[in-house]
Amino acid sequence: MMSTYGTLYETFAVPLIEKIIADQNAAEKRLAEELALSPEQKLTLDDAMADLRYVWGGEIFALGLQLGIRIACPKER
Repeated sequence: MMSTYGTLYETFAVPLIEKIIADQNAAEKRLAEELALSPEQKLTLDDAMADLRYVWGGEIFALGLQLGIRIACPKER
């Protein structure tokens, strides 16, 4: 039996993540075509975009964690 969080993730997050990935891949492909990049340059573009996603993903995770802690923890008075 899947947990509530697992069900919510599978129902709402996974479709959004898949759409975001598809949109990002399409945008990256259009950019590579418009700039007439060589295969080596396309690989460099792909690496740079993946690096940005990893960095931004870590930043977003940290911000979400901080928000969760602030919401869940009582404030000191």
